[in-house]
Amino acid sequence: TSQNVNNTMIDSTLSYIAPHYCILCGKIGREICICCKNNIQFTPPLTCVLCNKFTASNCRNPLCGALNRRQIILAKRDGAVKDVIDNMKFNHIRENAIILAELLQPVIQTLPIDAIIVPVPSSSSHIRARGFDHTRLIAKAIQRNLNIRTVSLLGRLHNKQQVGNGRMLRIAQAKNAFYIRSLSGIEIDTPI
Repeated sequence: TSQNVNNTMIDSTLSYIAPHYCILCGKIGREICICCKNNIQFTPPLTCVLCNKFTASNCRNPLCGALNRRQIILAKRDGAVKDVIDNMKFNHIRENAIILAELLQPVIQTLPIDAIIVPVPSSSSHIRARGFDHTRLIAKAIQRNLNIRTVSLLGRLHNKQQVGNGRMLRIAQAKNAFYIRSLSGIEIDTPI
C-alpha cells in the first residue's frame, strides 16, 4: 500500500540521517550487523511454551493445551534476540522485522513446503502506537526471503493489554483473544 511505501521511504531516509548501530559490536548500519548475526548461538529452551514442563519438541503433559503439538522455539528471549524484539515492539524499529526473519530462516526452512505463516495480530492500539503490526512485518519478511505463503487467518476479539501481566494471565488472555477469519481456499490437515 502507499502507506507502507511512504514508511519505507521515510525509514530509508532516516537511516542516512540517524543510522542504527549494531547492539553487539557498535558497527554502523543495522541493529545486528551481518557478522554478529551469523555468530549468534541459539539454545532453544527444552520446556513447553505453555506449561513449562520438559519437552524435546512435542509436549507430553496431558493437562497442557499444547499436548502433542510441535513447538518450534528458536531461542529464549534474552540477550541480543530480546533487544531486537524489544526495539521493534517498543522503540518502533521496523527494520528489525528483516533481522528477525533472517534469524528465523534456518528453522522456517525445516517446515513442509506447503506451510503457511500465520501472523498473530497485535492489538489495534499497539498498531496505532507503533505505526505497524510487528508480527505481520516479520511474516512478510519471511515470505519475501523464503517464498513461503503468509495468510492473515486470525482476527482479535479484544485488545486487553498484556504488558506487565504475569505469564499465566497472559496465556489465559491469549486463549480467548483470537478468532479464525476465514479458511476459504486453505486446506488444513491439522486442527487449529
